Amino acid sequence: MDVQRHPQCIHEKKYQRILCGR
Repeated sequence: MDVQRHPQCIHEKKYQRILCGR
């Protein structure tokens, strides 16, 4: 998890999608 680097955007390679807003 790159939450520490991108707290606003979470990039998960497992789902190959970018989750922003959390």
